[in-house]
Amino acid sequence: MNTTANNPPITLGSEHQLFLDDHIIESRENIVSGLNPAEKFTGNPVISSDDPLIQPSLYGSIIYNPDSSYRIWYSTWVDGVKRMFVFNQLSQDGIHWEKPQYDFIKINGKKSHAVFGTDILPHITEIFSVLQDDREKDPERRYKMAYKYKEKGYPSPYVETVMGLHRKLLNDLTFRGKHDLVETYYRVISDGLYLPTQRRAAGFAFSPDGIHWNRVEPLAIPDIGDISHLTWDPYTNRYLLYARDFFLPEDVHEKHKNEEWYRKTFWGRAVRLFESTDFINWTAGDIVMHADIDDLPGDEIYSMAVFPYEGLYIGLVQMYHAYPDTNTLDIQLAVSRDGSNWKRVGGRQPFIPLGGTGQWDRFNNSVASAPVMVDDEIRFYYSGRSYRHKPYAEPDSGPQRSAIGFASIKRDRFAHVGASFDGGAIITKSLLLNGSSLHLNANSAHGTIVVSILDQYGQPIKGMISKPVEVDSLNIPVRWIDEKLERLTIDKPVKLRFELKNAKLYSFWIE
Repeated sequence: MNTTANNPPITLGSEHQLFLDDHIIESRENIVSGLNPAEKFTGNPVISSDDPLIQPSLYGSIIYNPDSSYRIWYSTWVDGVKRMFVFNQLSQDGIHWEKPQYDFIKINGKKSHAVFGTDILPHITEIFSVLQDDREKDPERRYKMAYKYKEKGYPSPYVETVMGLHRKLLNDLTFRGKHDLVETYYRVISDGLYLPTQRRAAGFAFSPDGIHWNRVEPLAIPDIGDISHLTWDPYTNRYLLYARDFFLPEDVHEKHKNEEWYRKTFWGRAVRLFESTDFINWTAGDIVMHADIDDLPGDEIYSMAVFPYEGLYIGLVQMYHAYPDTNTLDIQLAVSRDGSNWKRVGGRQPFIPLGGTGQWDRFNNSVASAPVMVDDEIRFYYSGRSYRHKPYAEPDSGPQRSAIGFASIKRDRFAHVGASFDGGAIITKSLLLNGSSLHLNANSAHGTIVVSILDQYGQPIKGMISKPVEVDSLNIPVRWIDEKLERLTIDKPVKLRFELKNAKLYSFWIE
């Protein structure tokens, strides 16, 4: 069937085309799609503490500069939950870490590697993210931090602001007679944000070096309740904050509203997008990620860290399995083409799964706001914990330890399309080839991949069939039997057919 008239061709250039969704695929035959979970480093954890009162938790960021070193900022409670500090460590390899000693925040009267925290700002309770902003013209603002501000003791002055983000939805539900769902919204927003007794907000700070910080007044976003993740969007030149909010799908509510666990403990944690062009003035957008009827009962979206990659937005979804007696968090993968509309990848299987019995990351994982790219490796630093999400309600749950490690994948290898020995094929949508050399990231070391070039109507072009690809490599130049790719002009749409036998294809592009 000719679909070209209704679907303009996609320009294929140096930007890698991944298989996190079916955006590039027109048809498939006997093909399976799969998630490739990140592989945990065998030397994990790489940052830990023997002091039970100072346990490192990776709510924060890690930055890798190839010409210098790794830097990490993470949150740690000291003296139980009395004081919270943002600690900074350095490393040459991302495995062995050093603690620089500063004298402006002292712990137990001694220098420390803390650079921010309750001794500077009494009401900071968690770091969200740190950005190294090389686009910033003001050297005093090269590093940017977002953090959680929580002040107890009186009602939040921003109750109307918080509720205002939900007003349109609540009015619609009221109009349609969904009064029990409206009441549930008021309960979860009030309980989740503690509006009658507590002020919560997102604060921001600037630094010239990532060590000495100056906070911004007033609080930039006064209506964020909890963990959020900051990123820079190079596609639209804006700052994005994927922030904690709440959303209750109607079908989930109808299915579980009479169950005790739903009435007492379910909050419907979700993620709302905030945007800014100057890092000072922020605009609230829509809820962009929430659990739905296809998730497990009690599932909520605890947070989502987002990073740009090859023209896409990739999300690390922190899934909270909140059903009673579960209370665990693992990491799923999601993809978006615009930063707002998201699809989870791999059948909602964990991308960074929990560890097994006796392992350091047994119950409760959280991720840095973005991975780091090290040569052809993508590293995802994360915290693992030896306790469930609500440790303080379980006095007999054992030592409450947390530590930091990482898991990794090879470049582009988030997900694949593949076929076994009986073979399968995919055909792409119409493409304009902006280059002369087709490249694959694939594993066909024990099988084959053959590429054919079709015209825009799906008919083979004479001579445009590749030699079999029979290697495992991140960059495979495709060799053609009779012709060179130069004979195809950019203004002539074509389609690519990939025939796979016992092989996996991760990405392709043109050079």
